Amino acid sequence: MSTRTLINSPFVWLIRRELWEHRLIQRGPLLLLAVIGISALASLLNPHHTILNIDTSDWMMNDEPIELRMVFAVAAAISILSMVFLVLAASQQVFYCADALHSERMQRTILFWKSLPVGDTETVLSKLVVATFVIPMFALAAAFATALILALVASVEFRALPGALAALWSPGAWLNAARMMVYVTVTGALWLVPVNAWFLLVSAWLPLTRGRLGRSPLLAATALPLLAMLVEKIVLGTNHIMNLVSGRVAFAGYEHAAFASPFRLDSDADLHGRQLGEVVSAVMTPGGFLFSSGLWAGLAFGALCAAGAIYCRRRSEDRG
Repeated sequence: MSTRTLINSPFVWLIRRELWEHRLIQRGPLLLLAVIGISALASLLNPHHTILNIDTSDWMMNDEPIELRMVFAVAAAISILSMVFLVLAASQQVFYCADALHSERMQRTILFWKSLPVGDTETVLSKLVVATFVIPMFALAAAFATALILALVASVEFRALPGALAALWSPGAWLNAARMMVYVTVTGALWLVPVNAWFLLVSAWLPLTRGRLGRSPLLAATALPLLAMLVEKIVLGTNHIMNLVSGRVAFAGYEHAAFASPFRLDSDADLHGRQLGEVVSAVMTPGGFLFSSGLWAGLAFGALCAAGAIYCRRRSEDRG
């Protein structure tokens, strides 16, 4: 299949349609980028504050070279910054999935889309792909752009320290921070597949009633697991559903599956005698994550929810 054929395929056009209809997917990260960027530029007006919040005076008293510590500090700052954008992406995923298949029934636009030569399977899967991968990728790009802005501001603040300035723009720091950002984005997206698919299922299934619950798939998708937890606690006295739901949403088990050890860049044991690339490579465990039971259990549940969403959308004309 040629590149032109792939770009013009119906599935790609469905993804483009989602981006056209949901502009906030792109504008959300850009707005956060603008807020952080303007705040960083404004911080230059305060001579007693550094944008990276790094006190280099303590480094002068240690045996570690300032360049080495600066490289680790830059990588840590970029990685932490990406977490802020990924939290934004996670909230966008929830609101997008809860609205994706419900609003088209509320507004009756589903009749138009069903008249096109595109099946329900392609439509639902395109929305799941947008939620799982496209939204986090926009957040990742905005996070990296924001990191560049912060680095430019920090360059002004560290202009009197040539060694620190050179380390600030060290290719090793940026490449390894980018590796970590991409790794966390991809693994985190896969980890949240069951959550996104669940909200899609409720969005496609929820009857169009006049009550508040029927008009709010987000409320329904949240209330149903809470109700299941309450029933289980009263009837069985156990908390299995609560542990499963809270563990998935709070990323419990994700750290042990995706990483070999807690990622602490400020540890002297990690800094001494080690390059940043060695630390990052030692921390990331993609093989362990791909073969983890938590990942595949989540993907299996996500597949069931996606199949249910496809079935509900196919029957939407009968159900209303």
